[in-house]
Amino acid sequence: MKQIISVLVLSVSFVLSGCGDASTGSSSQTRYVITVTPAECSGTVSRQLSGKVKSEDIVKLGFKIGGEIEKINVREGAKVRKGQLLAKIDDSSYLIGRDAALAQYEQLKGEVGRIRKLYAGKAVSKNDYEKAEAGLKRAEAGLKGEQMKVDYTSLYAPADGEILSVLPHEHEVTNAGMPVFTMLENGSLQVEIELPASLYDRIGEVRDIRCICGDVTAPMVLRSVSPKADNNQLHSAILCFSGKCPSCVNPGNNVSVSLDFPSDGGNSLSIPSKAMFEDGGAVYVWTVDSLNVIRRKAVVPGEMLQDGNIIVAGLLSSDRVVRAGVHHLCEGEKVEIINTGEDE
Repeated sequence: MKQIISVLVLSVSFVLSGCGDASTGSSSQTRYVITVTPAECSGTVSRQLSGKVKSEDIVKLGFKIGGEIEKINVREGAKVRKGQLLAKIDDSSYLIGRDAALAQYEQLKGEVGRIRKLYAGKAVSKNDYEKAEAGLKRAEAGLKGEQMKVDYTSLYAPADGEILSVLPHEHEVTNAGMPVFTMLENGSLQVEIELPASLYDRIGEVRDIRCICGDVTAPMVLRSVSPKADNNQLHSAILCFSGKCPSCVNPGNNVSVSLDFPSDGGNSLSIPSKAMFEDGGAVYVWTVDSLNVIRRKAVVPGEMLQDGNIIVAGLLSSDRVVRAGVHHLCEGEKVEIINTGEDE
C-alpha cells in the first residue's frame, strides 16, 4: 500500500557540484536522465489517516445460579474462544438435588409403566391413569430443572473475544446474575478516525475504506460521522469491519485507515514523487527543453494517487520531466535522455 500524503516536503540540499558553467550549458561530464510526461488524472485518490481501535460493546458474564467459585480458568487479557470454559462453581449440592430428582423420576417411571398395563386391561380408572401420567411429567420436568442447575455451574465464553476484567476470586461466593467477567467480543471492534474538514465535506464520495494493520488489510464500512468543530476542525468518524476482524486488531491499537476518493479529474496532472525536490521552501521539478537543456519549474504538490504518482499544479501535459536523480542536476545543464517514460 502506497503511503498517502497531501503535501510533499522534500528536505534536500540543492547540489551545485559538478555543474560546470551553467550559462553555457557545459559540464565536465555528460549527464544521462530518464524523463516522463505528466499523466492526466482520472483514477482514485487515496488518503491515509490514523485510527484508534475501540470496543463497541462490553459484555458482562455471570453465573445463572449462586454458589462458591471453585475454579477460574482465565485471567485478564486472555484471548478466549466461543464455548471455552471460563469458570466453575462448586456443584456438589446441585448434584445431590439432580440425583434425588433422577431417583424419583425412575421410580415414577416404573410405576406409571405398570399403571399403563392395568389401564389397557381396564383394571384402573381413567382418572388414576391420568394422575399417574401427570405425576411422571412433573418428575421429568423436575429432573431437567435440576440438571440445568448442574449445567449452570459451568460458565462458558459466548463468543470469541478478550477478557477485560475478572471481578471475584476463587472460593468467593457469587450470586445468580452477579458479574464475574467483563469480555469484549471480537465482532464488536470498531475504528475511530478524525477527518479534517476537507475530507468531511467529501465523505459521501468515498469509494473504498481499508484498515491496515501491519501486512494485513481488511475492508471496512462507514458507520457514522459526528461533526466536532473543535480548535483543530476535526470530525469523528466510526468505521466497522465488513468481514472478519483481523487477529492483529485489538482494543487500544493504533491502525492506519485508507480512504479512496475519486480524483478531481479535469486538467489535473500527476508525476512520480521522486521527480520533485525542494529549494528555498518551494517545490520544483526539472524539465528538459527541445535542446535537451534542463530548466527547473515550480510546482504545487497535492494528493497521492493509488498508482503512487502525486497530483501537481504548474505543469503542462507536454512537459518532459526528469524522473530521478534530480538532486545532482543544475540549471541550464545539457543532458542526454536515455529512456523516456519508462520505469527504472
